Amino acid sequence: REKQILTTIKHPNIVDLVCTFQDDDSLYFVLEMPRMEIFAVSLKLLEAFSFKEKLPTPMVKFYTAQLVNAIEHLHKNGIVHRDLKP
Repeated sequence: REKQILTTIKHPNIVDLVCTFQDDDSLYFVLEMPRMEIFAVSLKLLEAFSFKEKLPTPMVKFYTAQLVNAIEHLHKNGIVHRDLKP
């Protein structure tokens, strides 16, 4: 089901599925590489979770809004997501 969703849903805040392949044990998904800005923010989030520093409130609001926007898009297409990944 995840493969079907990723091949049909297009949204700027949801990674694109490039291709899939499998071996005897596993199915592999090749996903686009997120923009480096998002990657850098993810690293900051990981640092923040170790309670070393706080993220600026405007940044938290912006990226939370992006996440909500993507989830809303999924819901409008009848998809409920229960396994969010950064």
